[in-house]
Amino acid sequence: MKKYVAFAFLTLGLAACSQQAVQPAQSAAQFRTPPIGQGGQAYSTTSEALEAQVMADLNRRGFGDTLSVQGLAPQVYLNVLPVPTSDDSVRAYVKSNFTSPVTCSVTWGDGSTSTSVASPTVGRIETKDHAYATFGTYTITTSCVNGATVVGTQSVTVQAGKKATGTIIDFENPVVSDNQVQIYSSEYQEKGYSFTMNVPDGIYQFGKGSPFNFYTFNSSQTLCSCDNTTSLIMMGVVPSDLFTLTSFDYKRLESTSANFVLTGYKSDGSSLSVALSDSGDQMQTYQLGSAWTNLTKVTFGNDTANRNWLLVDNIHVSK
Repeated sequence: MKKYVAFAFLTLGLAACSQQAVQPAQSAAQFRTPPIGQGGQAYSTTSEALEAQVMADLNRRGFGDTLSVQGLAPQVYLNVLPVPTSDDSVRAYVKSNFTSPVTCSVTWGDGSTSTSVASPTVGRIETKDHAYATFGTYTITTSCVNGATVVGTQSVTVQAGKKATGTIIDFENPVVSDNQVQIYSSEYQEKGYSFTMNVPDGIYQFGKGSPFNFYTFNSSQTLCSCDNTTSLIMMGVVPSDLFTLTSFDYKRLESTSANFVLTGYKSDGSSLSVALSDSGDQMQTYQLGSAWTNLTKVTFGNDTANRNWLLVDNIHVSK
């Protein structure tokens, strides 16, 4: 039989109605039960181990099973843990000691319908599970209301949902005939990702299985180029979602030297960038670091005034 040791993934403070100070939650390290063989309590399932940590947290706060003798101010408790049997779900643990007619519910931060909870009427902790369709950062909130008045609330932000294993954008869909030029009118989509430019007819694919070409286009010129005046969105996600960029291949096509800049925009409003040296006329693979995650979009531009083609291929990315 497998044994699991209780481990607190996350502990939260209580949201009290009164202005009384609430004791801060201990860190996960403080709550961790000693490993088996060192005096720790053993549990037969991960679910039992996790729930034991929730009960320990409640008891430490005087918010355990016997509420009637504790004389606590009305408040609500929320803890969120992963569901051991699912890789895309979380379990909310909710308890409150408000009295009727107060009602409580949980919102999941993904636009789905809120979930009602019986606490406080049942006077015990309640669990509610929720599955997320996509991996991302979500704020889970328990709110208790008396009519239209919010009398208690508690929130926690989590990363949840099933992570994609990743994909390679190789620009072979749709397949075009040999030597055919495919025009994408500034937008190309493949495998749930989009590639756009701020000019008309800015994206071409030359021939069957050929790489993807970014450039600016002017009908009075024969030269297509990607220069430092172009706002090129290398990629985003359709529909809008966060993604991780791992690596890609790129090269210039003209003899004129040109250096490129890759900029990533993150969900928290920050950005990061890297300068890419001229790859010459041979495809070069660029590996990104671990910071290139939780991205909303990535731009790829030319930081010189020289116009040049920019070929991009084999983009390794995941949602």
